[in-house]
Amino acid sequence: MSASFNLVQSATAVGPWTAGTATVTFPNPVAYGNIIVAFFGAYRGTYTAWAYPSSVTDGLGNTYVLSSQSAGQAINNDQCSFLYVAQNTVGGACTVTFSGWTPGGGGGIGVGPSLIIAEFEVPDIYQVWAAGISLGSLGSGQYLSMCTFGGFTYSTADCTAVFRALANNGSVGGADCSDTGEVGLLILPIGVNEARCTSGLVAVALVNQFLDVFIVAGNYNSGNPQSPYWSTSGSGVIIATTFEPTGGSSSTPGCSGGLAYGDFPYLGGPPQLSCDNPPNGTIGVAYGPGGLGHGMVASGGTAPYTYALVGGILPPGLTLNTSTGVISGTPTFAGKFLFTIEVTDSLGGTAVANCSIAICPPAGTSSGNVFY
Repeated sequence: MSASFNLVQSATAVGPWTAGTATVTFPNPVAYGNIIVAFFGAYRGTYTAWAYPSSVTDGLGNTYVLSSQSAGQAINNDQCSFLYVAQNTVGGACTVTFSGWTPGGGGGIGVGPSLIIAEFEVPDIYQVWAAGISLGSLGSGQYLSMCTFGGFTYSTADCTAVFRALANNGSVGGADCSDTGEVGLLILPIGVNEARCTSGLVAVALVNQFLDVFIVAGNYNSGNPQSPYWSTSGSGVIIATTFEPTGGSSSTPGCSGGLAYGDFPYLGGPPQLSCDNPPNGTIGVAYGPGGLGHGMVASGGTAPYTYALVGGILPPGLTLNTSTGVISGTPTFAGKFLFTIEVTDSLGGTAVANCSIAICPPAGTSSGNVFY
């Protein structure tokens, strides 16, 4: 089973920009209906004025919402971190522009910002939640340390985004309530002098119809970053990192931004199944993206799952893999085919999904057949 929200592509850019406008461009056009997460991190500087971006745009008309923290909360010591989310995107060539910010830096030198953008596929039903910084119960590993260096005390703040998704079937902790439990994504700065690493964690949580939790977190380090700059633990995956060769500590200049995700499948409750929008096919062409087919999406219950065709028919030439739920093959007949798939988990729990696949004739021909 793939991740709850598949990563499509990402892009990075770094400053210095001094005019209050900074841009970063996706290498490929974004797809209609997907979601974009945009990270902005910058070095504020102890004695300089700072203003976070007043607008984020991309030329396609998509709306970017500051989803992680308010501007004031996101300023931790000398670094500033923000996450913006655009949902149900209009597709096309996409350059994200951050406007209206005031550059900072020690002594008023404009440095940064670090920009990281990522595009994710989304299911039919999902929600976006702000995920604040929380101590939770994940232990002291979410901190680097606090120490005194050169007469000043530096704090890394907490580096873990904590989230919990509850099924809407009872009170918290009750026998009729199931949930993911507390899940967290750690994204930790790496530096030459670890005591001076700083942390400005911001995050958003995406939740699909199965209550799978998908956390996207960004962090910014203005204190002696050192390659590979960022680390994660558990299910964390680094999407992209940046490095700015100037602007950080005077002893070892530099700043770095990082963006990561953590995928936490929902393991409670009964099994559930989704068709996940099977694409159209064409006679004589291997079905699915890259000819690899299309997978049903199961969640909940207890893996492993077994899949079965229990109603209707698949398009002639296509078959269902009973172990993976992938429908693949080469269609031989045009029409719209309606069918029902059942999933069974290892404890005998079942769920069904009613699906359809349309098969198109080769170019220049037509067919109006519908099969049940």
